[in-house]
Amino acid sequence: MLISLIHQTNYLLDRQLKSLEKTFAAKGGLRERMYQARTGARAVRREEALSLLREIYREAAALDRPELLKKLESVAQILKSSW
Repeated sequence: MLISLIHQTNYLLDRQLKSLEKTFAAKGGLRERMYQARTGARAVRREEALSLLREIYREAAALDRPELLKKLESVAQILKSSW
């Protein structure tokens, strides 16, 4: 009876290992998933910042403020180069 339990345990562990291998091959390891999460979050923040900058730029253009537009363009260049 003990041998039967050992065989069942071994079978279940083999199935779990195969499942983990498939998951690892499909999704990558923990570090890869963490990297994807970080870069995805940065991309979202970058898009939000650029969207806000575009909105401010349009408002400054509507107010006919060329000095403000130049400053906003400088900020946009800095943001784009730092990302």
